[in-house]
Amino acid sequence: MIVSLISFFLGKCLQFVGFLIYLTPFWIKRTGARVLAWKWFYLLQFRRRIMLLNVSMVFPRRHEETNVAYRDRCEVIVLQNMEHILLMLLELLERFYWTEETVSRKVHWHGFEHLKPLLDSKKGFFFLSAHLGNWELLTRAGCAIGIPLTVITRFLRNPVFDKIWVRSREQFGLELLSETGSGLAVIRSVQRGRALGFIADQHTGSPHGMEVNFLGHKAWCPKALALMADRLKAPILPAFIIRDPRTGEHHVYFEETLSFPLLEEASSGSGSNRLRSGSGGLSPEGLKYHIEMCNAVQERWIRRYPEQYLWMHKRFKNLIDYKKESLPWEL
Repeated sequence: MIVSLISFFLGKCLQFVGFLIYLTPFWIKRTGARVLAWKWFYLLQFRRRIMLLNVSMVFPRRHEETNVAYRDRCEVIVLQNMEHILLMLLELLERFYWTEETVSRKVHWHGFEHLKPLLDSKKGFFFLSAHLGNWELLTRAGCAIGIPLTVITRFLRNPVFDKIWVRSREQFGLELLSETGSGLAVIRSVQRGRALGFIADQHTGSPHGMEVNFLGHKAWCPKALALMADRLKAPILPAFIIRDPRTGEHHVYFEETLSFPLLEEASSGSGSNRLRSGSGGLSPEGLKYHIEMCNAVQERWIRRYPEQYLWMHKRFKNLIDYKKESLPWEL
């Protein structure tokens, strides 16, 4: 009871702050985020080293580049990324006041022709996305245009903030499933014709993950999307949201549903049977192939918009010790 009351009043306070942010012109929010990002990078330095290590691993030094030029290039990406994260936090608060009219004005859709047949079929499918752009606004915008959307989420440890967080997402029609023990719920959700969103780009250790290629390195990646999509024979539709840094508007891009030609050949008997197990499911090789095909799509978007990716996560902790690893220009 006490937790509910505290979360209610705190939620109202955050909504009021969100209303003020909603009324603030974008150029003011961008300027404020830029100033705070500078202070974060040079003074606070919270997770700065983790972000620089990740960026330097994914974007290695060019042959003609000096150490100083390489350091400057990586630091610019991280500084822009900090600005993006701060803008994203402001947008999370202002979304309380996003109406369908706001979505139509601030969100632009590309490749909708790839989504429409899936919605018209009334059959369930999977979205594949990444921690790129403001992925939380992607769910808000999707619900606003009538997509029956479900996401797997990690609930917060603090019960007060967890209630606020859950309420802020469910009030727009988003269905939430816990990331633990939700396998049957995922199956039922897809069978009910819902679109289930997967953000499959964070470190996921054994037994729920598998070490495969991601952004040029061996990294542990989640297996759930590959296993579920293959078992349910449900299509996977890539979807990504990118902010326009000049206007603050967002662009959502849908791509064609993913195809897995080697798995299709294995199922028909004309391809390698190493990709399928005796029961017809994915073998370890087939699972790796499926995950890496999904990873390739995410990689393409992350490399295109590195300043809008979540570099704060210890993505390659299976390869490096983030506390002890030296930055390339420090060697």
